Amino acid sequence: MIVVTDGERILGLGDLGANGMGIPIGKLALYAACGGIDPRVCLPVLLDVGTNNAGLRSDPAYFGLRRGRPEPGAPEYDALVADFISAAQRRFGRQVLIQFEDFGNGNAFRLLKQHAQRATCFNDDIQGTAAVALAGLLAAQDITQIPLAEHTILFWGAGEAGVGIADLVTAAVAADSGGCITVSQAREKIFMVDSKGLISSRRTGLARHKLNYAHDVEGAPRVPARGAACSLLS
Repeated sequence: MIVVTDGERILGLGDLGANGMGIPIGKLALYAACGGIDPRVCLPVLLDVGTNNAGLRSDPAYFGLRRGRPEPGAPEYDALVADFISAAQRRFGRQVLIQFEDFGNGNAFRLLKQHAQRATCFNDDIQGTAAVALAGLLAAQDITQIPLAEHTILFWGAGEAGVGIADLVTAAVAADSGGCITVSQAREKIFMVDSKGLISSRRTGLARHKLNYAHDVEGAPRVPARGAACSLLS
């Protein structure tokens, strides 16, 4: 069981670079303490690719690479991740479980798509959070007596966790409908608000992972990809 991070998007703390090593260590402690997994088969890994945190790079006590991160999708970055996965499989076998943890949005969705078919892997922020959230929604049906398909859901935030939950919720609605509701139709009842306001088809420059939830909403503001934030209050 391997938990790997590159330290770019540590929850609540941001880009910690090599200082993010405590995250995979802590996650594996939970697997051992709560899941009963033998600590001897748990391996925390940090891929040190630099940091965009200028304060860390200038800190004499910082022990990581003192350079900026490669841009998302940079060939050298992708090659490093691919080499790591190949090395892990050579050493521990094809079924070694690799958990991606706290990667930035620019890499997280892309890496998961690239390696899902060649490795036993998952992204905790995208898929792990989604599994727990969906379990809560399904359990709540016993109290509300309202099927999940009949709910309209608004997400405050459209990052890895938000989009991951939305993707799993829409997949569950489609699967539970027995073919009566498609994933695309289920997405029509999911709305998201990010740092620039409501995500809609009127927005330009949206990140790829947000596009499935960019609906044609009447009255939604036209918000540029960059520039001043827009208030939704009218």
